Amino acid sequence: PAFLPVLLDIGLVFFALVGSYWLRFEGALSDFHLLQLLLLSLLLPFVRIAFSA
Repeated sequence: PAFLPVLLDIGLVFFALVGSYWLRFEGALSDFHLLQLLLLSLLLPFVRIAFSA
């Protein structure tokens, strides 16, 4: 199905959010790195859509 990659991306973004917050809580990530990860995970679906179009 066409929306399967979108579901995968949503799962990846959710995983990245949970993982990055956990790492932040553990003290392994600074706020700057957390922001970078969040931006990258949010951009990922758009990049995939752009390449698949």
